[in-house]
Amino acid sequence: ATDGTATLTDCVLRGGTAPYAGGIHVGATGSLTVSSGLMSGYEATAGSGGAIYTEGTLHVFDSTIASNSALLDGGGIYIGGTQASEIRRTTLQQNSAVGGGGGISAAGRLVLENSTLFQNRAGLGGGLLVSGACSSATVTNTTIAYSGYGGSSTADGQGISAYGPLSLANSIVAYSTGGTDCYAPTATTNGHNLVKDGSCGNLSGDPLLATLQWNGGDTQTLALMAGSPAVDAGAPSAYPATDQRGMA
Repeated sequence: ATDGTATLTDCVLRGGTAPYAGGIHVGATGSLTVSSGLMSGYEATAGSGGAIYTEGTLHVFDSTIASNSALLDGGGIYIGGTQASEIRRTTLQQNSAVGGGGGISAAGRLVLENSTLFQNRAGLGGGLLVSGACSSATVTNTTIAYSGYGGSSTADGQGISAYGPLSLANSIVAYSTGGTDCYAPTATTNGHNLVKDGSCGNLSGDPLLATLQWNGGDTQTLALMAGSPAVDAGAPSAYPATDQRGMA
């Protein structure tokens, strides 16, 4: 736990359990930066935040958050409090939550950019859940794919489920199971997103994603195969300087 300032660079952190914040808890006055790291195998046995539970400021860059779980929300990362959190050039894969937000649960403010959410599972918002009085999410140049429901029934928004403000730009949401790809009734978009089932995007159809693999950079990504309708479909005005791999 930290209520001060901590930076983890090139660290591999594996396995641990706690009632909540299975890996790291960031207090309301704290700040954590994770750069070029791996966090896997953590479990919040009674609450939220499998790998990371933050009430303070969080920066995650060029990292992998994989195979973590939570009994409540945020199998990979739980974001609470009023401080801003940013996740950039990061892959969250195969995390799970019994509640919501298998990959990420944002009850606070989130900027998610140039990232991949792959095969995360939850009762609601298998990839990303945006819900809470202080919640908001800005999602740019991000792919959320193969999100699923951990139970036997269905729920809308298995890729993204947003009850708070959501801004979506140049992103893909696809191949969700146990519900629609996206539920975000108050979302704003830049007109250049591909949501496979058309549930809250501007384009629909199969994005033709390749398997998760190393395509360059610090993290595995989902490349577009030949003929994908997402090729060159983004808005240049929303492009970051580089993609998730760090390539222009």
